[in-house]
Amino acid sequence: MIAFIALGFLEAQPSPRDLSKYDALAFGVPVAIHYYSDNTTEYVRVREFLWDHWKHERKGTVRVRTQWIEGISDTTYFVEPDENGRWVIVVSSGGSERSCDRIERVEQGRRVPVIPIADDEPRNPDKYLVHPKCWADKPYAILW
Repeated sequence: MIAFIALGFLEAQPSPRDLSKYDALAFGVPVAIHYYSDNTTEYVRVREFLWDHWKHERKGTVRVRTQWIEGISDTTYFVEPDENGRWVIVVSSGGSERSCDRIERVEQGRRVPVIPIADDEPRNPDKYLVHPKCWADKPYAILW
């Protein structure tokens, strides 16, 4: 089972970001989803939030809590401009951060190879996945 928790602030981890300037998906409301599906209501909300904020260059943050058999992990996503002004999605987990400025929507049902969807094609968030294309050390498709 995966649980998403979206926070407008991070109390447990200090952050140099002024999170009062970020939109948040929800404020401390835990939402559980089944990890076998890409299309639970909550997963769709997170996907739509990330894509919409990145595409329209609006700061946003969402915390995702994943419960595995081995334990629980937290990942926080930040949509923000980097030091060069490019809009990125920063993935913060386990004390490290990675940023990605090359994001695309892709068709569902295909993990590899992914099939891109044109940026200007209208599409409901339950009809696409979000694919960050930034990490050469991850040759497989990472899909949100």
